[in-house]
Amino acid sequence: MRECSLVLAPWAVKRTAQGKPTASDEWIGLYLPLFYSGAQQLLVSLYDADSETAMKVMVEVHTLLSKGVALASAFGQAIKAVIDEGRPPALWANWYLVGLPA
Repeated sequence: MRECSLVLAPWAVKRTAQGKPTASDEWIGLYLPLFYSGAQQLLVSLYDADSETAMKVMVEVHTLLSKGVALASAFGQAIKAVIDEGRPPALWANWYLVGLPA
């Protein structure tokens, strides 16, 4: 994972960013071990994602990445595409990008 700049995992549709509070008042979710293992960026979900919307977002992100578009821009464009389709925020607002640019 040390050479991995971005992790898009199939379990991302299952609240990867939702964590549990610890005694030190930190929130720890699935993303923390991925960062510790070397991932630079993660596309995560705060709550269970709508499968169809998740697929559209991920396909669009991958399509744009393959054209050389930066991840943050690709993610923003993918979210804008589902907004433009008229999908309500409950279907796309759970996604966010964390980490540092690769």
